[in-house]
Amino acid sequence: MRRQVLNQISAMKNSPSSKLAKLVVLLWVVLSGAGISAAPIVLTNATATYSQPPVGGFHAFSADQAIDGIINNDNGWGAYPQVGGIAQTAVFQTVTDVGFTGGTKLKFETIHQIASLSHGLGRFRLSVTTDNRSSYADRRMTNGNVTANWVVLTPLSYVSQGGATMQLLQDGSILVSGNNPPTDRYTIIAQTTLTNITGVRLEVLPHASLPFGGPGRATDGNFILTEFTMDAAPISPTIPTTAKLEVSEYSVRFSTVTDQTYQVQFAQSADGPWTNLGGPIAGTGLDIVVPDRQVQGQAKLYRVIVVP
Repeated sequence: MRRQVLNQISAMKNSPSSKLAKLVVLLWVVLSGAGISAAPIVLTNATATYSQPPVGGFHAFSADQAIDGIINNDNGWGAYPQVGGIAQTAVFQTVTDVGFTGGTKLKFETIHQIASLSHGLGRFRLSVTTDNRSSYADRRMTNGNVTANWVVLTPLSYVSQGGATMQLLQDGSILVSGNNPPTDRYTIIAQTTLTNITGVRLEVLPHASLPFGGPGRATDGNFILTEFTMDAAPISPTIPTTAKLEVSEYSVRFSTVTDQTYQVQFAQSADGPWTNLGGPIAGTGLDIVVPDRQVQGQAKLYRVIVVP
């Protein structure tokens, strides 16, 4: 993480009778998006429960085509003729382990680039796993091994570039309705505290509101996933640049703004580990004082972060 120091205050109680030998206060901000950008995650070993074979004059639409970096009108993963209310799954392994200490923000994009055919996903769900790569994803395009300990992601945001309506269902899946443009791109943002992520699962699921029960939005219930991408970035706490931090012998005072939640933390060194002092505090626009009655004569560092 890149740390930008906003203010640093040192306060030393020199009196031998003082219970506080030294109190050091450090306030910094970890900037999300400043010097840190989401990194593309390379995906490999595509595996699926079913991939569309050559049929009806069309070539095969296999799961590995969804991560080949080719975006055109004749490429991607499809499931015809096994659509009409039939769920399918594709899994992809990450080339390197994914996940940051303190949490990770994940961005996924599904690109649907079959011109004039409206083959977007109709209902889908994303999950990740930390299982050993040798235990799943055998690269088979049909009847592949997609079994692992999957953790369903709860999307924080989801948007259709083409203006379709996207609804988060209770099981963590996203249902798409409304506008159905010939081509579209879905962007999904989620967060996880998992580290050492080795793979991602994409489930395409049926729903009664979709043509022939889905899982796609095509008139026959099919979909074509032209390309599937994944990016990752650390979840970084931020704090206003106008913030101030003051310390007295047994308390920490800091400025706040409304609509922000703060956490005071302390450590014995700048490298941590950092321990929460009390719980999260809602900003009021006024200064807030947090007592610390456990100084016990040692040097301590304090910081205040804004938590999501």
